Amino acid sequence: MGENVVVMTGEASHRFIFSGRDNGIAAKLATSALAILGKNNIFDLHGSPHKLVRSSIMSFLNFECIQRCVSKMDSLVKEQVLQISFIATYGESAFWITRSEGKRWNARGRIFKLFTNLIAKRKRGLEDGSMGSHDDVILCLLSLRDENGKTLPPPIIGNFRHAWRDTTFNSYDIPKGCQVFWLATSTHLDSKKFEDPVKFNPSRFDTNPKSSDPPCTYLPFGAGPRVCPGADFARTEVLLIIHHLITNYKWTAMVEDELVVRDPMPFPNKGLPVKIYPNHM
Repeated sequence: MGENVVVMTGEASHRFIFSGRDNGIAAKLATSALAILGKNNIFDLHGSPHKLVRSSIMSFLNFECIQRCVSKMDSLVKEQVLQISFIATYGESAFWITRSEGKRWNARGRIFKLFTNLIAKRKRGLEDGSMGSHDDVILCLLSLRDENGKTLPPPIIGNFRHAWRDTTFNSYDIPKGCQVFWLATSTHLDSKKFEDPVKFNPSRFDTNPKSSDPPCTYLPFGAGPRVCPGADFARTEVLLIIHHLITNYKWTAMVEDELVVRDPMPFPNKGLPVKIYPNHM
């Protein structure tokens, strides 16, 4: 608070920040986080010390190690996540899964009523010749898809860095000690780079290097030498949680249209109380 901040947006600024070259920009933790993690944590390191610590972390977080641990992770998910008490203590990822799916199940009755009325109206329209395009079932389905595709806000919109020396970007001087905020949504929500950017598209999580997404545009785990070393671990863990949660349970939200607050991460205002049921598939 009260410090000078440079806000950087767009693909070019992301390339500059995540290039890994000696650009004079380094990670910067909040004072409270620094007090917990210590001054030599990986987030506050740069140059050779950062490479050394990152290499040590990747020795047990690489993809081959994670593959060997999948069965153990799966058993832990079953043991810990699939308890009813889990609903009172889940984290942010599970909150968004629970909230979005809960809203869909709560909407089932309303959607059923909508289709019943639509089919009856369509039948009358066919008989008297008054049916319009707004009575088309396919168009109704498409409109429901479009509306439900806009319900998930991004948990993080960007992050802070700081200039540890005087540096320059696109002829703009950034003085030493200045805070730098890179805005992820400046490219995540850019319709010129992503078709329908507000809709959920699983292909964006593709880690294939041949992915058609321009580099440094979609950054759920960062990019370049600063990409999160736990990215593959996080993907695997969340996939296991989603699989077991969706295949074993159904739930309905007890607070309709509960507000989401940020402190600083998005979270339900009343803790997202739900009624949970076994899912017999």
